[in-house]
Amino acid sequence: MLRNVLLFGISSFILFNGVANANTEELNTLVIITALEQKEHDSILSQSESLLLTSKYDELDKIADNYRSTKEKFTDGEWKLSVFYDGMSYYLRQAPEDNWVNRLEKLRNWVSTKPNSITARVALAECLVGYAFHGRSGAYANKVKDDQWRFFYDRLKEALEVLEQAKKLQQKCPGWWAVYQRIALGGGWDRAQYDRFLDSAIAYEQTYNVYYFRAAYHLLPWWFGKKGDWEQFAKSMADRIGGQNGDILYAQIIWFMDRRSPNNVVDKNPYIDWQRVNNGIQAMKKLNLKVEWKTLIDEAQRMYSQGRYDRAEVVAKKALEVAENNAGPNQSNVAVSLNNLGTVLKAKKQYVQAELLFKRALEINKKAYGPDSLYITADLTNLAFLYKDQGQYAQAEPLYKRVLEIEEKALGPNHPQVAQDVQNLAAFYRATNRSKAADELDQRAAKIRSNNR
Repeated sequence: MLRNVLLFGISSFILFNGVANANTEELNTLVIITALEQKEHDSILSQSESLLLTSKYDELDKIADNYRSTKEKFTDGEWKLSVFYDGMSYYLRQAPEDNWVNRLEKLRNWVSTKPNSITARVALAECLVGYAFHGRSGAYANKVKDDQWRFFYDRLKEALEVLEQAKKLQQKCPGWWAVYQRIALGGGWDRAQYDRFLDSAIAYEQTYNVYYFRAAYHLLPWWFGKKGDWEQFAKSMADRIGGQNGDILYAQIIWFMDRRSPNNVVDKNPYIDWQRVNNGIQAMKKLNLKVEWKTLIDEAQRMYSQGRYDRAEVVAKKALEVAENNAGPNQSNVAVSLNNLGTVLKAKKQYVQAELLFKRALEINKKAYGPDSLYITADLTNLAFLYKDQGQYAQAEPLYKRVLEIEEKALGPNHPQVAQDVQNLAAFYRATNRSKAADELDQRAAKIRSNNR
């Protein structure tokens, strides 16, 4: 579970500066932000991995193109595009050798199948860098064996060749520069060379915060910095941007270093400006309107569960309004809001309006993630339930089956969610007087659940 490092940042500020200006409500707000986003973060990781392993290259390209164009990011500053790449890279994971080989085979096939895909080449280079560190092992340098060093440098060289080939493509990606930063870490670039490269990355896309995160990591004392270097770098980058956005970036770099550094480099660190961390947190809270949206969504769901449908409708409409005003008409929060409002209207038997909302949510998610994505299964399920409730069985049945097909392919036949899909289809068969088929599906669902205990 992702630790809420911003909470630590505020508490340290209070401890060492004696200024208690972060109250309980503010702390709880930050908890809401990180908890809200963790599910989506994990979903991006698992989806990109699943699509790669099933060779869904067109869908992978479409998702990456969407993340690049929208520049969507999480509160910690990381672009969703970067998380997407992490789902395929196995970077520094203790994975078995066969997993690496299979993963790289899929990535090389993607490059071969779609030679003009910048996404494919960046993903392959990321994975090769991870494979290089895997081959090196996590030992101290003086404990790494000669053959491990050979694996390390050969794989970094191949990653570099992939990036140089990608450089010739018309399409560009901020992830290209980010992979180079990992090669620089392995290659031991000097500070001047690294700074020149970082300037070129920032010139291409200043808001791709992964650049700043990896640069700070590069400057840790046990890599290529001296005591106080990474903290001074965070300050200089924040000053370069300036104002509120600079304070936000500063807080995000501190947040990243606390989560990702193998040693505790943040706690009691005298080089960190905790006042500026706190300023950045406050600015993030003001800009992060997801908190208001999440509060409305939770309230609408609570009213719905209590059967207070009129009140739930009012709150759900407000949540949709907030999502549309602050995220644009085609973002994921809008799709969630549409589904919630549609569910309330279905309960009130306002079927025509509910159907329009569910279909709009489906189109948003299909456009963003593709027609075979896990993201569309909730939309399809809502439509299936809607048609079933109205006795429109011919329209409902293919939707139940489509949900099962998508999730079975993406998650495997023995996943708990597949058991739920099977049970939904069984209930539909029973409602349409097909008891034998329903019983068989119920038995299958029970077996899946038994296997997952």
